Amino acid sequence: MNKFVSNAIILTGLSLSVASLVFAEYAAPAAVPMGHKPMSTSTSSSTMASSVTSIEGSITSMDLTSANPSVTITTAAGKTEVVQIDPSTTISKSGQSLKLSDLKSGAQVRVRRTQKSDKTIAKSIQLS
Repeated sequence: MNKFVSNAIILTGLSLSVASLVFAEYAAPAAVPMGHKPMSTSTSSSTMASSVTSIEGSITSMDLTSANPSVTITTAAGKTEVVQIDPSTTISKSGQSLKLSDLKSGAQVRVRRTQKSDKTIAKSIQLS
């Protein structure tokens, strides 16, 4: 076998070894011993997506005139939750867009909301 072919085989073998190590590092998650929680790869909570959840109930109080408008929702089970309204919150009834001023105390609503820091922010408010 000539020297060129021999060197090509060695380089190919090395390349495959390195490629398989790199692939193994990124393709399979590291094993975590039983009873231990895996470590998060991200330390910044701002990069993580907030989950959107819903609550249904009636509007029991409102603060629509402050710099941070909010509504308090009370569910049929008696749970109350204050939800802030920001400029991106959509308000609708039967598919029609409404304004903030269309919200009334006692109205039945379904609120899709997300948690931002220590505040619950309404993504959408649907009136029944």
